[in-house]
Amino acid sequence: MKSPSVLVLMDFSPKSFEALPQALALASGKPVYVLHIVETSFFSGKANMETIAKNLLGQLLLAFPHFPKEHFICTSGTFNKVLKEQITALNVTLVVMGQNGEKGALETFFLGSHVKTIVKTAEVPTLLLKSYTPAPYTHVLIPSDLSAESKEHIAQIVTLFPKARFSVVYLYTVPFENRLSLYGFSQNEAESFKADFEEDETSRATLFFKHLTDTYPNVHCMVRNESVSPATFLELASTLEADLIAVHTTGNFSFLAFDLLKVCEDDILIHQK
Repeated sequence: MKSPSVLVLMDFSPKSFEALPQALALASGKPVYVLHIVETSFFSGKANMETIAKNLLGQLLLAFPHFPKEHFICTSGTFNKVLKEQITALNVTLVVMGQNGEKGALETFFLGSHVKTIVKTAEVPTLLLKSYTPAPYTHVLIPSDLSAESKEHIAQIVTLFPKARFSVVYLYTVPFENRLSLYGFSQNEAESFKADFEEDETSRATLFFKHLTDTYPNVHCMVRNESVSPATFLELASTLEADLIAVHTTGNFSFLAFDLLKVCEDDILIHQK
């Protein structure tokens, strides 16, 4: 098996070139590959792959003269099938992609449905660059739902960014908190219900966090009584001065990752578990 590598998806719009320096900075010695996929659903029967590969490699080397040409892959096929094959063949541990340069209908295709396709197909952490903050990242915010998938996700992210600090946060809300009086609870009963629920959630989080803090000295854990929403995590990231949010897409976070991607101005790392 090949040694672990980093894969940059590039559409060769001017903006997409900005992803490569980030990937090289984050690779920590791992080989970096650039992949361009000619989508056959658009260009079937019209694409001269030899000419396309030659032209694109010329553009790549013009921008990055020292990039090894053997690490540039230009191929055709169904996007998600080719991507999965290349990730497996190259033993990719991180996919990096920048903002797409297409306009109109293609912009929606590549940035909308294709982002979800990429994340779901990759099955490895996918870094979506929006701010192009100079790498390496210094402080990563990781939402957690206390699941086994979350524990695996955190371990992978800590490995990817070994020099960063990490804030792992678990958010919960008390169920029916605003309706307890309508359900016949007295004030004392409502307060007792809330206190018991908060104690249970804090105990669950403390048990989950113990392994993390014992294993990773650069991980700080928090429990908050707040709703799980993009606005909450954006505010937390701002308060903590985190320069990257890393979220998995299982459990309570099935939709959070892509909602965050729409509204966040900073980089987002999404991991389909």
